[in-house]
Amino acid sequence: MPKWGLLLLCVVALGAGYFGGKQVTNNQNYIVVNRLRAVPAIHFISMGVSGDGGYNPKDALKMGELPTVKARSDYSKKLLVKRLKKLGPVGYAKFLILKHRNNTADGTFAWVKEGHFINENPTPQETGFSGFLRQFVYLYGTHLGDFRYISQVWWVFLLGLVAFGWHNKQKMTQLFRLAILGGFAYLLLFEGGRSRYLIQYLPVIILLATMVANDSRKFFVGLSKIALREHNDLK
Repeated sequence: MPKWGLLLLCVVALGAGYFGGKQVTNNQNYIVVNRLRAVPAIHFISMGVSGDGGYNPKDALKMGELPTVKARSDYSKKLLVKRLKKLGPVGYAKFLILKHRNNTADGTFAWVKEGHFINENPTPQETGFSGFLRQFVYLYGTHLGDFRYISQVWWVFLLGLVAFGWHNKQKMTQLFRLAILGGFAYLLLFEGGRSRYLIQYLPVIILLATMVANDSRKFFVGLSKIALREHNDLK
């Protein structure tokens, strides 16, 4: 199949899936949806420029106070423009750099840092193997720090595989790279500020890391050979 035919097939498949799914959703009666209470996408873009780019409770509360979708949209647009003017071009660029760091830096994906976490006692009380595991993941577990350390090492290793496998230019790896870049751009534009938002992109990141792992290994083997050769030349 020619490339344009494959592209056309993808467009048709995506379009059919989107509009077909939308039709099914609009006609279902299992869940009653009040579309007058819809929150516009511009709200999440505006929220993504506040604070560290994450959830803003004041913005969310305001969406509940405004009576119509148009009012919520107009309010969010004005707030977005106000925040962008306050930051300025240079300030916004710095903000995006910091936001991207917040979006990607934490290997625990913001574990126990927000939300209700565990409704029961956050101090593990159980004994045995289950109690041992809870010590790693509960808020007041004795090994929570170990869990964070292990998670961070795993995350850095995973990102390292992706980064140092750059010379693998197969179509599928390039597609996965585009998907990851698209995810990064999405989180920079909309609400982000926490690494937990990256969980939805983990399948792509893990698949890409697996596909380029051998290339990353060859890269470091090549570096070690060069370093060893230079070391021997200095003797």
